[in-house]
Amino acid sequence: MVGLDSPGLLTPGLGPGEVSAATAVTSDFAAAYSVIASLTKDLAASYTVIAVVSKDLAATYNVQVAVTQDLAASYSIIAPVTSDLAASYSLIAAITKDLAAAYDVQIAVTKDLPASYSVIAAVSKDLAASYDVLADSVVTKDLTGVYTLVGSVQSDLAASYSVFEAAQKDLAVTYTVFEAVAVDLPGSYTVVGAASKDLAANYTVFEAVALDLAASYVVRATVSKDLAAAYDIESTGGSSAEEFWTGFDLESGLNGRDMLRIILAAVSGRTEGLGTDLERYLSVDGTKARITATFDANNNRTAVTLDAS
Repeated sequence: MVGLDSPGLLTPGLGPGEVSAATAVTSDFAAAYSVIASLTKDLAASYTVIAVVSKDLAATYNVQVAVTQDLAASYSIIAPVTSDLAASYSLIAAITKDLAAAYDVQIAVTKDLPASYSVIAAVSKDLAASYDVLADSVVTKDLTGVYTLVGSVQSDLAASYSVFEAAQKDLAVTYTVFEAVAVDLPGSYTVVGAASKDLAANYTVFEAVALDLAASYVVRATVSKDLAAAYDIESTGGSSAEEFWTGFDLESGLNGRDMLRIILAAVSGRTEGLGTDLERYLSVDGTKARITATFDANNNRTAVTLDAS
């Protein structure tokens, strides 16, 4: 008679090789789940990296917008300064024309003055020649007229000098305005230069962040491929517990579920005919004989029938 602890009954027909194979498959299945868990964490980490890089990229866009606004503002400064400079050039041109006109007046009056002196000389000669007719009022009148002419010319000359001085003052003021605008213009160009450098630096940062973002997407793609490969591994080992236990035979005609049913009957199922030449080990619910064993007079099993259905 064979008891429950008899060798070979707990694993009927299952050799050491089959046990090792079952253990190896279980280990592979567990390893596949471990790979999936690890890759899922990596995928989550890659999404975290993408989120951080995306925030950096958004911040870079904000900096770029600010720098672009600064650059636009500096161009706005340049525009009025350039307009002021153009206006100062126009003012200089107008005053230069006035000054040239003043010079023309001065030249004309200067020409008139020698002419008046010539008149005075001629009249003086006439006066010297006409002392003998001094009593004649005509010469005296001529002399008076000449002096009047000289006074008028001198007045014109003084007026032309006044115009010339006024024009020179206006020109000096214009040059002062021009110099102030010229100083402002380089300053505005300096602002533009600084803003342009900031903008260029910002584009450099933007490019670096874009590269980081692209790299993070590459990481995510790689992790996704690894995750897909892990699922392939899982699929190869059995995509479900049902397939794992019933998908292949560990022993001819017996898969993992069949063996567990037979082992469970031997360990905890009810029995019939113990000690006789025909023993039965029933299923847990007692409705089916999972193991039917026949013994000879020496208590050796001569036949065994298994039913794992």
